[in-house]
Amino acid sequence: MIGTPPPDLEQRAPIVVVPERTVDLPTGELVCEDGTRRAVGGPAPDDLPLGYHRLHPPAGPSRRAVVSPGRCHQPGGLRTWGWAVQLYATRSRDSWAIGDLADLRAVRELAEAQGAGFLLVNPLHAVAPTGAQEASPYLPATRRVRNPLDLRVAEVPGARMDDQDAAAGAALSAGAELDRDAGWALHRRVLRRVFAAGEPVEFLTWRQARSWSTGRGGACWPNVTAVTSGNGPRSCVTRTPPRCAPRQTRRRWRSTPGCSGVCTCNCSGRARG
Repeated sequence: MIGTPPPDLEQRAPIVVVPERTVDLPTGELVCEDGTRRAVGGPAPDDLPLGYHRLHPPAGPSRRAVVSPGRCHQPGGLRTWGWAVQLYATRSRDSWAIGDLADLRAVRELAEAQGAGFLLVNPLHAVAPTGAQEASPYLPATRRVRNPLDLRVAEVPGARMDDQDAAAGAALSAGAELDRDAGWALHRRVLRRVFAAGEPVEFLTWRQARSWSTGRGGACWPNVTAVTSGNGPRSCVTRTPPRCAPRQTRRRWRSTPGCSGVCTCNCSGRARG
């Protein structure tokens, strides 16, 4: 968890039930994935179905109850090998600051040609779209959106790069260290030009095919960054401007077509991303 834990964390935290371990469930009603309901309380029954369920106590917030098999299923006779890759370190001459999805594609093709059965990669979720980029991929700001810093910008439909962009990208790829902040500034500059040009049809089709946002509360990250720029790392995404939003933020909300907005305080309107 990032930040100060809520005072009722112990009452809200998910409960994980695994085989061969006794887990006490609070008294309440368990609503299973398939819609069935059953009363619980005390040691978790052995016949609970696998899945992500919801436990509703008599009072207080509901919480997730995960019934896990304890290990992944392994098909009989399976024996294979593969590569483990930290994408940010898998740089090429054409990537900016860190390794990107085009580099991952090249590694996958190479691994496949060598007979590898899998490719393990670090999380690709987005961090906060601010100037100071989070260095660890294991501390994302959301699990609903992938990190636009992983994009090969030259492959984005509608991206037009001038000599200055190309020189900046070449300098980043040649650097001895991974400069995420400079890389994000360059990504954002080029991607915002695509956005400002009116989002050509081929870009909209490309974005939709790659499902940049998933689930309730998701938002297209290029749109989100167009609004969050300048609002700081505590910004959060919402669909409508709350009454507490600054006047400047409200203007951005209404002037950016298809955009979600941001709330810079701890209000009830923020998305749970």
